[in-house]
Amino acid sequence: MNLKHLRYLPPSDEPQPPPIDFLSHLAQLSTFIGDIDTFTIEGIQALAHKPMLKKMHFITYCDNDMVLNFKSEQSYLNAGAFGVLEDLRLDHTARIINALLSVVTGPLRTLTCTIESSTSPKEVQQLATVVSRFRLTLRELCLNLYDVLPREKNFGSWKDLAKLARCNKVERLAIVYQLPGHTFQFSDEDLLGVAQSYNQLRHLSIGWMPKTPLAEGQSNDAVGGLEDEKSLTVLGLVPLLQACSKLQYIHLTSINAEDVRGHPPSEIVVIERAVHITTQSMEILFPFKVALFLSSWLLDGYLDLSEPDDEEATQALRSSDNGRQITFIMVIMESFRCHRRMVEQCIPFDHLETPEFTNRFVEMMKLKP
Repeated sequence: MNLKHLRYLPPSDEPQPPPIDFLSHLAQLSTFIGDIDTFTIEGIQALAHKPMLKKMHFITYCDNDMVLNFKSEQSYLNAGAFGVLEDLRLDHTARIINALLSVVTGPLRTLTCTIESSTSPKEVQQLATVVSRFRLTLRELCLNLYDVLPREKNFGSWKDLAKLARCNKVERLAIVYQLPGHTFQFSDEDLLGVAQSYNQLRHLSIGWMPKTPLAEGQSNDAVGGLEDEKSLTVLGLVPLLQACSKLQYIHLTSINAEDVRGHPPSEIVVIERAVHITTQSMEILFPFKVALFLSSWLLDGYLDLSEPDDEEATQALRSSDNGRQITFIMVIMESFRCHRRMVEQCIPFDHLETPEFTNRFVEMMKLKP
């Protein structure tokens, strides 16, 4: 059978795995996308040695018995299992994902793992270790960890993912590390580690639970956020962008800009390429000084509030007080940029396009453009 792409979506009221005889005849299969309840040992064995299978996406769930059975089959699967696989997506428990990744022998270039069930820091470390097996070929890595259990000291740490640093050819790195109700350890020092380990980056996104005020009567100051909200700063982005010469997009859940004081020091190298920085929250004391710093450092830089994959939440962020600060900063940055273009390229004033942030600023001030 010459079928090359298969998306198997059984009815949700009567889920059935794909017939094994059917899968065994798909010698030309290059893409398989399976929905929930298609993850069986027999199905995995039928797919494991497809000579042309380069893309496989699994969104599924297994009980403990199947996990144990799967582990017992690893010796069979290890002999060249998924030998040409390049694009893999797994939405499951940490235990199943670690087990399946351990038998993949193909040259993975794109890997996306989503774990919504409770996951221990030890399982996170195991995941990072298994993923590092693909360090020679991996170019895009996305890990979504939505319910990591905190350590004894009640926080999670970026250092749990330290083994990922072996994947130094990654160009797109997107990590979500959420500990519901607890804080996350991530700082300028960790950002420096990213700069030293992933110098081929073009896209970087690191997310955690945003800091949320507690209800009245609760003892702590906040739920979520960083262990130290001042540990991750605008100045911490400097070595990252200097070391990663191809990096053009950065998203961090929060950034602190309280220590920015106007023009950057002379030792900071000016970045001329386009750089887009987004965040969900930025602590700012002096918006004009932040604008002056960014304009002098990032000649084609853009700053915005955004919540990835949630346009409604993004619009709410932009209309907040913090959003107004960011809009003000960007209007100043755009003004400097327009002036520089007029001087350097001799562009007439009436030929300049109105930047998006200027329109936002006009709307914010409730004036007609």
